[in-house]
Amino acid sequence: MDHLLRTPKLNAEDRRAAWYPYYAGYSEGFARWALQSMEAKPSSRVYDPWNGAGTTTFAAAAMGAMATGLDLNPSMVIISKARSAQRLGALELLERAESLQSFPRGRPPSLTADDPLEGFFNGNTVQAIRRVERALIDGHVPCDFGGDMSDLSEVHALIYTLLFRVCREAAKQKPSNPTWRQKPKVQSDLSADALLDATRRHASLMKSYIVNRADVESVATRRGDARVDYLATDPFDVLLTSPPYLTRIDYAIKMGLELAVLGLRPDALRHQMLGTPLTSHRQDEEAVPVETAEILRQIREHKSKASATYYDRFFRSYFVDYDKSLSVISSNAALGAIAGFVVQNSYYKQHAIDLAGITSKMMSRHGWEEVRRENFAVFHSLANRNVASRSYLKAKKYEESFIIFRRSM
Repeated sequence: MDHLLRTPKLNAEDRRAAWYPYYAGYSEGFARWALQSMEAKPSSRVYDPWNGAGTTTFAAAAMGAMATGLDLNPSMVIISKARSAQRLGALELLERAESLQSFPRGRPPSLTADDPLEGFFNGNTVQAIRRVERALIDGHVPCDFGGDMSDLSEVHALIYTLLFRVCREAAKQKPSNPTWRQKPKVQSDLSADALLDATRRHASLMKSYIVNRADVESVATRRGDARVDYLATDPFDVLLTSPPYLTRIDYAIKMGLELAVLGLRPDALRHQMLGTPLTSHRQDEEAVPVETAEILRQIREHKSKASATYYDRFFRSYFVDYDKSLSVISSNAALGAIAGFVVQNSYYKQHAIDLAGITSKMMSRHGWEEVRRENFAVFHSLANRNVASRSYLKAKKYEESFIIFRRSM
């Protein structure tokens, strides 16, 4: 296996070239290198149970492999599906969006009393966004965002990815913490002409991403929960993924605007996602993974407020659900399969939470052998933005790890 020359973490150039601006994940270049290092072949079945923006599935399909990606967030399923859309059809749709100068004739869509977009924009802007949506959807059957979204068309995926980009720019939000997005105190007010202009510009940007790439085949993106679902028909040979960080990132709130474009609210999704900052007592009766008992004891016994209540439940929930996911992953791996995980350590106060070490021990219990690990220093951690945690800052050392495992039994 080749030596890794750079961290998996996205840098500024990666973000500028990204298919969609998304905080989590790694670059296409890293995904290609990792898959090659894990000896993925055109005959391989590649899987990502936390597929996000579809970097793994796109890179795998570009190599000729059969790729399956799973994500619980419907907006991420849409973004990843659009990324792998067939080139000719994608360019045709985006060229039509580039030439959109006015709305189709007819009565403007009526605003519903509970359109989630009204949490971000005023009524006139919401109506203009829905008019752009109708203009792009024109001639296509409306899409259902429920179930596993296996019937999601490439056309709908491209349309809504374009709308996500337009609305993200229109909202002009500048949150203090890049892991989540607050609803604005003053709702954005944009004219219909400004939205049409943004639609044309973002269609052009998406087109520039697609125009020089080859078509990819054999990509299946589905909505599902890694703790219980595996939606491919055959065991996988290669896995490349990055599980949600153990840093109380509220991914559903962060993607709340995209969900609102789909007419959805993040409430239910927040309770379902791995790593959610919302806690419940549902895991209190479940045995915690043995590998996490000591760090949970340290958290529970810490003298700071809520250590024995909220924070104990939060970390317990993450570890129980993470272990369930690894169990489902392992039960659907072919013998001799190889798996690559990108994980980052974190802290609770002064206590280090070695997620790489915990992952390695859990994977060993599920029948995997660690064959390689690369660690990379992280110099800009989100935790450093928390003023209350800075008293512990000097003793902290953040690392991101890429770990490769082989299925041994």
